[in-house]
Amino acid sequence: MYKFQKVKLNYNNIEITYDWMLVIDSIDDLLTYHKDVMSSQIPNAWKNLIEVQEGTAHINSDLARIINFQVPNFETETNHHNKSLLELTVIAIDKIFNAKADCLLNFGKIYINKNGGFFPHSKDITVLDEMIINDDRMIFPQYSEKDIRIKQWEGGKHYYAYVGDFPVELHGENKWNTEKRAQEMAEAFLYKLRNKQFEIK
Repeated sequence: MYKFQKVKLNYNNIEITYDWMLVIDSIDDLLTYHKDVMSSQIPNAWKNLIEVQEGTAHINSDLARIINFQVPNFETETNHHNKSLLELTVIAIDKIFNAKADCLLNFGKIYINKNGGFFPHSKDITVLDEMIINDDRMIFPQYSEKDIRIKQWEGGKHYYAYVGDFPVELHGENKWNTEKRAQEMAEAFLYKLRNKQFEIK
């Protein structure tokens, strides 16, 4: 079960309204979030990094990019400073988790957006709406066509599709030969997300 809120930040007479944010107010909830989110991202990141090492792909996963930062020249180095891909992944995930955990412990609550960005709770935040999603997978509510991203990396031949933070994979495929086909697959994936059942509070 996940709690989402739309919130408004009013600070120094400047108002910013945020779309659905995941609300985390305990370390246990943060651990659950990271387990669910990272478990779905790690296989894709590893597959991507292996393809990068083989020279058949460019980095096209956000987590792969973060893991890559642990080694300045991942694409050309083979020993990775004597650390395995597993060790580099653990280092990257620990950094991501610790940043959120420190903020949570200092402010009591954090709000996480679709892309993993976050900010702390404060007295300047007003809750506009709330939704509880009962699902074994962390899915942000109200994904729409505007959340579809199609990427083609420089020098690459294939197109990759994302809906929010989710890499699109349908029928065992996660890359397509044309931008049009990637868009079609992203729209099909979006349709599946929209058909999840939500409990509105």
